[in-house]
Amino acid sequence: MQQTNKHGVGFLAMGSGLVTILVLTLVFFFNFMARLILAPFVVNVELEFSLSHVQAGQLFLFASLGVSLALALSGFAARVVKHRHIVVISCLGIGLGLILTSLAQSFAAMKVTLFGMGLAAGLYLPSGITIITSSLSSLNWGKGLAVHEMAPNLAFILAPIVAAAVEGFFSWRGVFAALGTGSLLMGLIFFFSNQGGEAKGESPRPAILKTIFRQPAFWILTVLFGLAVSMTFGVFSMLPVYLVSSHGLDKGWANELISISRIPSLLMALGSGPVIDRIGSKKTVRIALSVSAVLTVLLGLCSGPLIYAVVLLQPMSAVCFFAAGFTAISMSFPNSIRNVAISLIIPLALFMGTGAVPTLLGWFGDQGLFYLGFVILGLIVLGGMNLARWLPYSNAEE
Repeated sequence: MQQTNKHGVGFLAMGSGLVTILVLTLVFFFNFMARLILAPFVVNVELEFSLSHVQAGQLFLFASLGVSLALALSGFAARVVKHRHIVVISCLGIGLGLILTSLAQSFAAMKVTLFGMGLAAGLYLPSGITIITSSLSSLNWGKGLAVHEMAPNLAFILAPIVAAAVEGFFSWRGVFAALGTGSLLMGLIFFFSNQGGEAKGESPRPAILKTIFRQPAFWILTVLFGLAVSMTFGVFSMLPVYLVSSHGLDKGWANELISISRIPSLLMALGSGPVIDRIGSKKTVRIALSVSAVLTVLLGLCSGPLIYAVVLLQPMSAVCFFAAGFTAISMSFPNSIRNVAISLIIPLALFMGTGAVPTLLGWFGDQGLFYLGFVILGLIVLGGMNLARWLPYSNAEE
């Protein structure tokens, strides 16, 4: 057993809150897997519906629009519905949305069902983060949020593995239906687990919005989260198509390579918790984004065996951002309005990283300039990461 010091090092320092976090991590896994599962099947969907790369990118855009809209409006729901009930509603809505997507018979129908799935998925995060931070001492926020961040990283690993495993046995439709059923069951499990979330949140009332918008940290965190999502989901969503169309990789091998690249990220995300509590969220944010940006530039410039190395390394640093980013949000806004701050910051970030970036990368791909899209994206992130120096200091940095 690890011993805890004044900064709460040691995951067991979270006490009973650890159980709550583990259950929410499983909820978040289904939430993120639902939004991610299209990426390894995008080539199949392109062929079935005769789509261009830009049109395929629009599917991610519609899903992200749903997520962003729900996040922006989640405060109104949190004002009248307990956080734990919002989590349940999100799980059930995701399940229904995925099952309906599996039944879609046209490109237009698929955009509508993915938008609906995104609406349900977007409800979760403000309530989930609020439940976690209200269950822990601020000294352990970094570790708690790092455990929670294992969920998207596990999804990044499993999504390509699932795609490779079912190739030739099941279509993408069967996978969507199975995942939707799993999300429905997860909603019921969380409902009967009674793991916190009995409080309600604030709604984005004018006085609350004024308080949030007047803080420079709000605008800085919005940009930084947008850059981080672009480095993770944005790159991941179009990477299979890029590797197949620009580097000649077999589709199955491309998905396997991407899946392997996410395994170290799972450990990096978990290990980032004690690091954040030790050196602070500001330093962690800057290191994570700068390293990831350089590797994204190399993703566009390298070829041959070198591209394999860059694909393996690129995700490792970016994933460390999110626990640090949510810690920074928690340091910047009190618990009473934290759900509103998250509901405003994340929609813009997701719209940029999961909607606009895949669409733009797809456009570069259609022009035969896929590589240039990755280079430009990396350079933008490299320039923007310096905004982190104006974030509030965390406990470790004071």
